[in-house]
Amino acid sequence: MLRFTVRLGLSDFLGRSLSVALSGSSVTLPSSLLCFTIFQHWQSTRFPPAACGLYCLSVSAGRLPSYGCGTSVPGLEVIQLTSPIARSLDDLKEFWKRIICVSIPWRPVDFVLTGKPKWAVFWNDGLIAPTPACTRALQSAVQALKQQGYEVVNFDGPSAVEGLKIGYPLAFADGGLSTLFVHVD
Repeated sequence: MLRFTVRLGLSDFLGRSLSVALSGSSVTLPSSLLCFTIFQHWQSTRFPPAACGLYCLSVSAGRLPSYGCGTSVPGLEVIQLTSPIARSLDDLKEFWKRIICVSIPWRPVDFVLTGKPKWAVFWNDGLIAPTPACTRALQSAVQALKQQGYEVVNFDGPSAVEGLKIGYPLAFADGGLSTLFVHVD
């Protein structure tokens, strides 16, 4: 049986991850708006669950219902982040089936029938070069995928600098002026 918890309070993602890891619930739905705002920019929904051996799907702002959620500091402008954490991929799948609630029937994906997915590798964002260890890890992953018969292609993404120039004015109250010019010429 799948149990959901939505905890509204000033607690951290690690505490919620531990709750799921210790069978307190199958899925929990933490929100970064409910964390102490001094840590707002460093908040992550992926690392604490990973440290507890859990699964998390970090979703974009506004993808999940968050009506009634507030910030711990009224007036603080932040991008809300609410993402489910679960003990298994099956629990995550069940969460999405129940929370989305669209009238379109759920269509499971069977990679055996539809074919293997194509993997794209993003080697360098052009802003910060990957460390040699990171490059070796990517090379190892590419080699393992190719050995299993997957198609692997190189992906040259859009300019990270141009993305920052567009995104910072949207994400920060001052239009990103206080941070953008520290990183971008």
